[in-house]
Parts: sequence; C-alpha cells; structure tokens
Amino acid sequence: MKELLIVLALLMPCSALAQTETVIYNFLINPPGPLNPQSDLIFDQAGNLYGASYYGGEFGYGTVFQLVPASGGAWTLNTLHQFVGYPDDGNFPANGLTIDEKGNLYGTTWAGGTGNYGTVFEVSPQSDGQWTESLAYYFSGGGIPRGGAVLYKGSLFGTTTYGGANGVGTVFKLSPSTEGNWTATVIYNLTGSDGGEPYAGLVADKAGNLYGTTSNGGANFGGTVFEVSPTSAGGWNGRVLHAFGGVGLEGGAIYGNLAIDKSGNLYGTTYYGGKFGYGTVFELMRGSNGRWTGKTIHNFTGGSDGANPYAGPTLDSAGNVYGTAVNGGLGPSYGTVFELIPNGEVWTERTVYQFATNDNDGINPYGGVVFDPAGNIYGTTSRGGTENLGTVFKIVP
Repeated sequence: MKELLIVLALLMPCSALAQTETVIYNFLINPPGPLNPQSDLIFDQAGNLYGASYYGGEFGYGTVFQLVPASGGAWTLNTLHQFVGYPDDGNFPANGLTIDEKGNLYGTTWAGGTGNYGTVFEVSPQSDGQWTESLAYYFSGGGIPRGGAVLYKGSLFGTTTYGGANGVGTVFKLSPSTEGNWTATVIYNLTGSDGGEPYAGLVADKAGNLYGTTSNGGANFGGTVFEVSPTSAGGWNGRVLHAFGGVGLEGGAIYGNLAIDKSGNLYGTTYYGGKFGYGTVFELMRGSNGRWTGKTIHNFTGGSDGANPYAGPTLDSAGNVYGTAVNGGLGPSYGTVFELIPNGEVWTERTVYQFATNDNDGINPYGGVVFDPAGNIYGTTSRGGTENLGTVFKIVP
C-alpha cells in the first residue's frame, strides 16, 4: 500500500449564510489520491476524520482516507487504502465508514470481489503506523451493497441492493470468529411489497432492532422504511413502518440512512417528490401501541434551501436535524447544508450554507454531515474545488 502524505494550509473561506465555511482539503489528480467522495465522514477519539472516495487512487477504483488536524489549522491527508478492484479487492466505495473501539474501519464497495457483486472490507491500523485492508466478505450471485455497514454487539449488519430470494435486496449479518474470519447470514429477504433495492445502510436501536430504507417498492412504489427485529428463537422478523407515495406529497426514492433520536423516532430524506417535487425530510414517530406515524417536516423548494437530498440527516444534541441537498442553492446544481429546528409540532428550515463555484468551493454534497465536539460541521462534496474533483469542508457556527 502506497501512503500519500499531503499537508494543506487552509484556503480562503467562501461566503456563507451567517456561518464561516472553509474548504479544508481539495482533492487533486496528482499525486493519485482520493477523488470524488460521496460518503459521510466519521471522527475517531483523537479528532481525526475518515472517509471513502468513490474514485481515485493508483487504480482509479476508490480509496479510504484519513485527515489529521495539524498545527495552524492545516490538515494532513493519509491514503489508508487504494482499492485494486475485481477479483481480489473491492471497488467504488459509495457510502460511509464504521469504526470500532480498536480503530478498525469497516465499509462496503458496490462492485469488485470474486463475483464482482461487491464487498465488505476492513482497514486496520498496524503497530508500525501503516494500515492493512482485508475483505470480510464478498458477494456472489447478486448482492451489490450500496449502503454502509453498522456495527452492533460485534457483528456487522447491512443491506444489498439486489439479490436474495426475490431479487430485490436483503438484510445481512456478518459474525466474526476467533480466527478473524467472518460468517455471512441473510437475516431478511425483501419482497418488493415491503420495499425493494435499498441504497442505504441500517441504524440500530438499543434493543437491537434494525431500521432501513428502500429506494422503491412498497404499497405506493415510492420506497419504504422497514424494521427487522430479532426474535426470542434466534430468527428475525421484518415489517414495513411506512410506505411512501412516489411523486406524491410524501416524496419517494430514499437513498440515505435514517437517523434515530433519544426517543426512538426516525428521520430521513426522500430524493424526489414532496410539495414542490424536489424532495423532503420526514419524521416517523413511535407510538405506545407499537404503531408508527409519519409526517413531512420539510418540502424542498429547489431554490435557496436546496433540492434533492441524497444523504440521510444528522441530529445534534438539541434535536435539530442537519443535512445536505445535492442541488439547488445559489444555482440549480450546486447544493446546500440545511438545518431543521423543532418548535412543538412545527419545524423551521434554516439554510446553513449555499455552495458555489467561486473561491474553489465544492458543489454537490452527496454525503451527510458530522459534528466535532465544538459543534463545527464537516462534510464532503463530490465535485468542485481546485480541480473539480471534490472537497472536504468545515462550517463554523
């Protein structure tokens, strides 16, 4: 593995809406490192950022990267792994990473592996400061995991967009052995009527129930939110919590992960539909009788607030909902960072930042946002920046 170490000084901040936005890293074609990230970022306990880039690296199949804060506000880039692609490695990681207590990183690629149907990978730190990658699992005869993997009680859980008994996707579990191998089990086969072709990963509540989304299918063909729950006999049961209405007022096509609040309520985004056709943010509230009630808490207008949210939302400690929209803002295809603030039953939208093409700013944020302990916001853009190959940005409240 070839490691790239690049130290960048902070670039000139771009204009923001009552915020200060700074591009802390511009992805560059030379030397061959990460390019065009579409994933969320995560922090470790030391304050380092980690992400995956869809393209880039020596082979062009994507990377796993680390950004380390340096003195004076600069950041050091380490390319931890460059994907080699089919058949010995994965290629094209399109979602975020998961980190365990030892600092190991887990993620998925939607292609590569022996069958070229995607992989689950692990990237681990070594005592000499290097990182090594291994495949926890590669899919065959279908599969294609477009969503990331969630770690719960030592096992990895995720979804495949295709494959399974009905060809429209699965929920899988990877269990580790003492020898370091992983055993894969399909714990639920989607049917289409309960949703199909999930693009996102899963979230788990304290009881071990898993929640996911589908990009289509369901009663109204606009996608669903579903739950998969463990049974006392060791099996799993699935059910639909809400079916979306396609191009109707509720929106449709869910591509991002859900977020879960302290009360167990779920939040997510739809890429299309809603009142203006540019997507929505929704809330699903858990009732005492086990039933769920859904409502749209924001309809994107396609203007200053943005359009087409692809990533799922992020909640802050106060219960405010943050996220990104791929398009809209200062132009039809630039994108925004938004905040939704609850006040009783009413939610108020505030546009935190509108991306532009000036001052080497990024555009088209496909990933969501993450907070540092000070409340600063970080994320990626898939385009824009110095060479139009994407950026990592920071927004200071």
